[in-house]
Amino acid sequence: MVSEILGERMSTHGEEHQRLGRSSPIREEKDIVGFEKVKKSLVAELLKEDKNRRVVSIIGVRGVGKRTLPRKVYNHADVWTSFECRACLCVSSSYNHKKMLRSIIKQLNPMSNALLEILEKMEEQDLKQRLYQDLQEKCYLVVLDDVWKKEAWDCLAWALPDVSRSSRLLLTSRNTNIPLHADGLSIPYELKALGKEDSWKLFLKKAFSNGANDGCPLDSKNVGREIARW
Repeated sequence: MVSEILGERMSTHGEEHQRLGRSSPIREEKDIVGFEKVKKSLVAELLKEDKNRRVVSIIGVRGVGKRTLPRKVYNHADVWTSFECRACLCVSSSYNHKKMLRSIIKQLNPMSNALLEILEKMEEQDLKQRLYQDLQEKCYLVVLDDVWKKEAWDCLAWALPDVSRSSRLLLTSRNTNIPLHADGLSIPYELKALGKEDSWKLFLKKAFSNGANDGCPLDSKNVGREIARW
């Protein structure tokens, strides 16, 4: 129950995109609590006038909004219209090199049974070359969510062109070493756990449609306050 209220049970980004189709917005929470300033900063960072490929990183422990926040940023109107193509991938600790590459390629291309069959037969190096070709002439945004290991980044980095097109990677991780490994000039955004009041606001938004304090029964308030302290 607690994890449902706090929004922890989310399907992976890659799976969502395969259901929604090419370059579709990610399904997101309607409200975000406590991180509005960070969201604005992230959007501004992604849209900076810098021709080089840059990595913008978010770090923090589980449950502080590392998944919800990128969704809000990814779906921001200015971000959505500033990149020629977009893809989003949940990496996690149990990543598979070929599956990661295929997932991004599928999001960038109209799918057919013939292409799916070809992708399934391709080796890792061939998939990297295919992804590189798909992106090399484009200004792209790729979200890499929940990157645990440097090896996962290293697998993808070669296939993500840096050809002066102002492309961006938005990366989230619990490992503070990953952002600097991905981009030595990157200054990660560190998300802290919500304070008591913001935690309470989040509980109200999740538990009651209007998010209003006066709509919360007394017994629910007591339970909610306990949850908000987690």
